Amino acid sequence: MKKLSSISLILLIVLTQYSCQNSNGKMDYNIDTSEFRTDTVNNLYSIHVPGDMKKTNTLNPDANLQLENIYEEKYLAVIDEDKTAFINNFRSSSTYADSLGVIGNYRTIQLAAFTSGMTIKRRGPLEKLEINGMPAERIELIAFPAGLEIDIYYLVTFIEGADQLYMFLEWTLGSKKEEFGDTYKYIVETFEEL
Repeated sequence: MKKLSSISLILLIVLTQYSCQNSNGKMDYNIDTSEFRTDTVNNLYSIHVPGDMKKTNTLNPDANLQLENIYEEKYLAVIDEDKTAFINNFRSSSTYADSLGVIGNYRTIQLAAFTSGMTIKRRGPLEKLEINGMPAERIELIAFPAGLEIDIYYLVTFIEGADQLYMFLEWTLGSKKEEFGDTYKYIVETFEEL
């Protein structure tokens, strides 16, 4: 009987994981996307974003897309850079590790720069995934930046496109992680290069 229970438990876990994915292999999130819109950025990519997030230019000077809803504390910034230039720059400085591949190197370097000066309270496991046919890596953080003592939830996703590398920074108050976490994951998974 114990063996049957273990098999049943494994089947239940597999079915639960499978049932959370749609026919395209993407995760289905229990969020209302009826008020979302599609933004196209510099003829590079499109992304599906909440209609209540407004464009700004105050979040990150390197980002080509910056969105915010200051009333709900929802923020998004997307940074992109030339893949060949990145590889050449970091290979010449001997900080490029061939074993990590392009996306792993990009994540390692960008995440180190992004989190320097932060106090990280919790770091989730690295998740490797594919977003619309492109390799991606994602990590969740609870941290507070220098000068703040408020927990901030960050979802940081790195995507390797055909010619570009992308870093998605999505954040909110730590207390709103459950409210916006799935929305942030959904946003990134709608990313498509043009």
